[in-house]
Amino acid sequence: MIRADVQSTVEARLIVERGEVVRMEMALRYFAADPLAVRALFVAEGGSTVEWHFARDLLREGRTRRVDDCMGEGDVRVWSAWSDDRPVVVLSLTSPDGSAALEIDMEEVRTFLDATEMLVPYDTEAVDVDSLLGRIFAVTS
Repeated sequence: MIRADVQSTVEARLIVERGEVVRMEMALRYFAADPLAVRALFVAEGGSTVEWHFARDLLREGRTRRVDDCMGEGDVRVWSAWSDDRPVVVLSLTSPDGSAALEIDMEEVRTFLDATEMLVPYDTEAVDVDSLLGRIFAVTS
């Protein structure tokens, strides 16, 4: 498995038919070499893993307003809501193979995004990769 620069395992609540909820772990992963994207990795029914890639800005902006990305192979929608008297981020994923709606605790999303911003600040994602890697290695040396 490739090591992410920032990885956080969060508890997600998969909303299934009739409003039933299935609790599951999901990994949020971020790589400085691909600074615009976040990857969400989870184990699907039957034990296979599923990984979705979407813009970090979707997760960031979805904490305060509904945002959509319908440009790739699947659709991603993100918005905030309340569930069990706590704020959550809802991640709706739709592909030709099906769809899923996941709730993630707002604080866990904020903590993950804060860690990604420490690695690659917002609005600097277009930085030359060689320069970025040089800064990262200088900090860890």
